Amino acid sequence: FSANLFAAQASASLDGVEKMLLGMDRELQLSRFDLTDSFNPSIHRYMLDLQTVYKELMDLLILDDSGRITHWTGNGQAPDISDRQYVNEHLSNDQSKLYVGEPKLSRVHKNQWFFALSLPVRSKQGELQRIYVAIIDIKQYIKHFAKVKLPEHTTVGIITRQGNLITRHPDHDQYVGTNLSGLEWFWTTDKDEGNYHIKSRLDGEKRIVGYQLLRQFSLAAFASTSHSSILSSWIRVAFIMGV
Repeated sequence: FSANLFAAQASASLDGVEKMLLGMDRELQLSRFDLTDSFNPSIHRYMLDLQTVYKELMDLLILDDSGRITHWTGNGQAPDISDRQYVNEHLSNDQSKLYVGEPKLSRVHKNQWFFALSLPVRSKQGELQRIYVAIIDIKQYIKHFAKVKLPEHTTVGIITRQGNLITRHPDHDQYVGTNLSGLEWFWTTDKDEGNYHIKSRLDGEKRIVGYQLLRQFSLAAFASTSHSSILSSWIRVAFIMGV
C-alpha cells in the first residue's frame, strides 16, 4: 500500500470540501441573504442540506469578520471558538487562504475528533468579511481508509505540518492527535515525496516510511512497513529459491 495512493484518496476528499465551501459562498451571495443576520432559517436549511451530501462534515460554520459564529449546522447557542487557530489564522494574517487546522476534540460532539478547513472571504480592498469553516469528522473522513486490508506490520496515516497525527491506521483511536514533532523537515525539501528509515516512537519498530506531501493542505500522507517484515519476506523468498 503506497503513500501516493493514500495521498490521492485524502486529497480528493479535501478538494471536494474546498470546492463545496467556494460554491457555498457563491450560492449565498447569489441568493442575496444577509449573512450578518444571525441564524437565518433559510441559510440553516441550506447548510444542513450540504451536510447530508458531504458525510465527513461534523458541522459547517459561517463566521463574521471578528471570528464569531453567525450561522452553523448545530442547534442552540453556538460555541465560542475565538481561541481556535483555524479562526485566528485569518484574523491575524491578511494574506491567509485556505487553512487546515490541527486535530482537536470537539466542544459540541463529545469525545469526537475533528480537523477544520477554513476559507476566508475578503472585499476587493482586502478586508476580511467572513470565514467559512468545514468541521471534518475524522472518523467519517477515514472510513474508507480503514476498510483497506493492509499487509502485516504496515501502517498508513496522515500528519499535519506541525507533526500532529490526524490518523494512523491501524490503531487510529490510540494515536489520533499524537504529536510527532521532528518531522517538519518534510516541508523543507524540494521533493514532494520520498522514503526514510526511522525507529517509530509509536510502536518501537524500525520502519521504512514512504511519504507524499499534500502541500495545498499542509498535510503529509505516509505508509510504512517494518524492517523485520521485509527481512522475513526476504528470508522466505531465499528459502523457496534455495539460496
